[in-house]
Amino acid sequence: MGSTGQGAALTHGQIAMALRLAWQDSGAVHAGEAASGDAERAEGAAASARPEPRLARAGACVTAAVVMSGALVASGITDFGVNSAANGTRMPSAEGAGGSIPRTGTAADAHQGTETRQERTTMFDKLTGVAAATAVGLSAAANGQGVAVQWRVQDGGNGHWYQRIEAGTFVTWNEARSGAESRGGYLTCPTTASENEWIWSTLIQPASSGWDGWIGLHQLEGPEPFGGWKWVSGEPTTFTSWCGNQPDDSNGLEDYGHYMTIHGPGCWNDIRQDGSYSGVHYIRDFFVEWSADCNGDGIVDYGQILDGALPDSNTNGVPDCCESGGSCCLGDILADRVINGADLGAVLFYWGPVTTAPTSRACDLNDDNVVNGVDLGILLAAWGPCAG
Repeated sequence: MGSTGQGAALTHGQIAMALRLAWQDSGAVHAGEAASGDAERAEGAAASARPEPRLARAGACVTAAVVMSGALVASGITDFGVNSAANGTRMPSAEGAGGSIPRTGTAADAHQGTETRQERTTMFDKLTGVAAATAVGLSAAANGQGVAVQWRVQDGGNGHWYQRIEAGTFVTWNEARSGAESRGGYLTCPTTASENEWIWSTLIQPASSGWDGWIGLHQLEGPEPFGGWKWVSGEPTTFTSWCGNQPDDSNGLEDYGHYMTIHGPGCWNDIRQDGSYSGVHYIRDFFVEWSADCNGDGIVDYGQILDGALPDSNTNGVPDCCESGGSCCLGDILADRVINGADLGAVLFYWGPVTTAPTSRACDLNDDNVVNGVDLGILLAAWGPCAG
């Protein structure tokens, strides 16, 4: 899930324009003073209030290049050549879209006399390369949380995420339930025939043991063997997929459900809480399902954790923002339901290592304890009103 559902990202043309304007403005601030006719005042103001013009301009271009490269990485573009063969779009170069970048005033020109196109291009390439490598590494880490699979809506699914957990040893139903909940989910509850078939074909059939894992079905009360079966999710048990002659409570106290596919694709059996039958233990796996959408954006939170859209620093399967009560709209630093220049200003103000200031922490969008170009790229990619 690469999209966060938080509004359209800035276009490549907008990013290129930001780069050109940053370059222009950094040179023009001193040229404007010189153009006023008071060269002595301009020189004094530059010396006392600003860095040397060449350095100021270089600093502005560093920021702009990192912003742009971070945004491109966040948008999924990794070809940083001037001409992108993948999308047929000419990417911004140091020369700008229309030839040489215009400069205002002779004072700025004097300070730029020794600057070459090669120097600018080399600096730009290094900056974009660093930002790209950082973002790709973070993306790989964010997606390294297991083999959870989404039953996608476009495939006829419900958008939930599922995972088969192989405990490596015999596991009771209660242990499996706790294990699922500690991951931010719950034991899988296949409430329809299509969901049950998808679980069977996607998670069970490729590695079936015949005595497959626990599901979120348990018998609370009611006449044996069919009465009182409930899903841990609270959903109705209008659909069932019992194996032939099941449930039967044949071993007594068989009040818990699991897949037992030695008797058929995707069918269920009832068994004791410890997963034993006639004193022999059988169950080693369990299935986890995630459906929570704490920020109401129409996307299951767990998928946004996996793709890095919602940080989960304590790895409990619940987005940090849902636990803290903050905004779950990534990039909405000021929590006003829109990502705009105010949020961008906050990121630039708190640039560098995260401090004890709450806003500094909020600016660290990828939770790596530093506010840098990657955080700017994430913010720009989510620019606009928050969804939901």
